[in-house]
Amino acid sequence: TERGTPFHWQCNHATVGPLEISTHHFRAGIRGISAQAIDCFSIALATSGYAEHITNRRTCVAVANRTAVLSSPTMSPAVRLTAGHQGTQVTIDRAAVDAAFTALTGARPRESIVFDMELDLTSGAGASVQRFIRFLVSELDEGGAALRSTVVANRLVEGFLCGLLLEQPHSCSEQLQLPPPDI
Repeated sequence: TERGTPFHWQCNHATVGPLEISTHHFRAGIRGISAQAIDCFSIALATSGYAEHITNRRTCVAVANRTAVLSSPTMSPAVRLTAGHQGTQVTIDRAAVDAAFTALTGARPRESIVFDMELDLTSGAGASVQRFIRFLVSELDEGGAALRSTVVANRLVEGFLCGLLLEQPHSCSEQLQLPPPDI
């Protein structure tokens, strides 16, 4: 934590199908380092403050309503959050992303899917991500009945993941441009 600022952390957590969603607020600024690669996908959105994610010699920032960070498995991110940072962290099971990819192409990915880290929240995939996560958080806050149904929750998440794979550049994007195999 930043010197002189007492540590204080508030967090809410929920699971929606293969997604884990956490909203959080840190009073003090913090730095964290992952000693090993994460084995899931992770989206970091800021609602206030600033979050810097450093991985593989690349730095991306999460700034409220402007940019978010999308980490992929095999990355070992370090993070720095400013004092007063508030945000939402979404982790996505790797198998769910692979299953959505297979549903779109009829084939497994040729290699591990690694997304471009930076999400522009003002358009395209980033704007879709932000709207979907806001919807989920709002439904969870209001106790929406639809998300209590495993079938509905899984279908919503599958649609979200398919959209993310189609819109956000990644290491297997070229496979999505091939015609689907005859079944």
